[in-house]
Amino acid sequence: MVSAHESSVLGRIRDGVFSLDANGRFLYVNHPTKEMLVIQDDVVGRSLMDVLKGETLTCMQEQIEHSMAIQQPQHFECAWSKGEMDWAEVHIYPSLDGVTVLFRDISSRKNIDEAFRKNHEKIVLLSEAAHHILFNKEPKEILDSLFRDLSEHLGLDVYINYIYQESFHNLKLMNYSGISETIANEIEWLNLGEAVCGRAAREKKARVAEDIDSSQDPMVSLVKGMGIKAYVCHPLLSYGRLIGTLSFGTRKRTRFTEDELDLISSICAQVAPVLERSQLISNLTQKKEQAEKAALAKTEFLSMMSHELRTPMNSILGFSQILLEDSKEPLTLQQKDRAEKILKSGQHLLRMINDILEVGKVESSRKQGEWEILDISSVYKESLKTVKPLAVNKTIRIEMKDSTGDRCRIKGNAMKLTQVFSNLLSNAIKYSPEHRDVLVEFKKDGEYVKVMVTDYGIGIPYEEQDSIFLPFYRIFNRESNIEGTGIGLSIVKQFTQELGGEVGVESKLGSGSSFWFTLPLLKDVEDF
Repeated sequence: MVSAHESSVLGRIRDGVFSLDANGRFLYVNHPTKEMLVIQDDVVGRSLMDVLKGETLTCMQEQIEHSMAIQQPQHFECAWSKGEMDWAEVHIYPSLDGVTVLFRDISSRKNIDEAFRKNHEKIVLLSEAAHHILFNKEPKEILDSLFRDLSEHLGLDVYINYIYQESFHNLKLMNYSGISETIANEIEWLNLGEAVCGRAAREKKARVAEDIDSSQDPMVSLVKGMGIKAYVCHPLLSYGRLIGTLSFGTRKRTRFTEDELDLISSICAQVAPVLERSQLISNLTQKKEQAEKAALAKTEFLSMMSHELRTPMNSILGFSQILLEDSKEPLTLQQKDRAEKILKSGQHLLRMINDILEVGKVESSRKQGEWEILDISSVYKESLKTVKPLAVNKTIRIEMKDSTGDRCRIKGNAMKLTQVFSNLLSNAIKYSPEHRDVLVEFKKDGEYVKVMVTDYGIGIPYEEQDSIFLPFYRIFNRESNIEGTGIGLSIVKQFTQELGGEVGVESKLGSGSSFWFTLPLLKDVEDF
């Protein structure tokens, strides 16, 4: 029995305290115990089994019997099914003639622990979602990985991803899991406002469908036919623009918790910009491929036409020369003048045809891999031989300045480097006035050699300097109207980049131009 003094002390304890005799009957019960167990005042003398029912009794009975059997205190936590208490921390102290039990309400602590656990799981899932998004490139890989993680955590069975087709104002099924291919074909297209996903897309806000089994809402009939009991669909938005929808469903339960919906919302918010980026990259890739095919078709057409045109042009040139050189039946002065004009125009047209054929050479040269050690000044001197007649005709002197101090060797292709020099030199001569110099400079620029070809011709307007390296781009000058096809500089840029360098221009209208290119120097023969 509990003495009056002990009873007074125990009565001041805020935790629940009660004592049982050896037969399991109540000897003492304090006030907190009565409140927490929701029992009447007259419990003294009654059996524990009469007062506690269900899981609470089972848990308590087993622990009390064990504690008394081994005569050792027991401490444990258990779920509580009496009153407003969800969890209790229990301490059992046995004696030879009975047992004293102390217990306190730890529901708040357990709720906090559970909140921390759920928050931790959410952070882990969001972290894994970020990992999938960063390291997977394909949208399907991203969504499949996310679905595997979510399905394990939330017990999901289905995910469905639609992409918004802006030109048709509808949704197209892109990725899915948990439905058959037959069903996927049936739901491939959705109109805005149709079914759960169409409604979410039209309204640009999440739609949650629960207790679908018992719902008569036509909106859920589509997912209801798939055996889905709870379904959530989020619109994928990027700065307010609709990208598509992403939805998840379960066939195991009828509702989602608020925490689960919040987690799904957070993940969908991460997915939206990634899918938009994938969509943009896909569109750009398609356009790039289309542009490359168009460019290749144009190149092939020009190459074919150039070959076809060269045959009759050579015939025209040949007969013009025969007419001019025929000593048996010489031409009159007027006829000779006209034949010379035919020959000159024909030669110009043939040069244009040959220039166009160079485009085809550029395309085919990309497949060539003949690399060798080259002395850049030696290649320049060889290139000079091909353009010197042009310079002589205009009384132009080509001056060379080399401040590199020693031989500059590069790893490259002699044909391509020769073409770069020839095109830049012939351009400089073409655009220079008569009796003016063209300056070629060689400098070292760190691990590169820089070559600059300067003329004192008409110059290039600033707004056109970025365009002159494009194929077939030509600058119109009313006074000079210099002939050409606009191919030479595009070949210079292409070959320079293939040799590992860069190309550029510095020019002032009316004062001339300096075209430059850089190439990486070969440090040692072993580097080859």
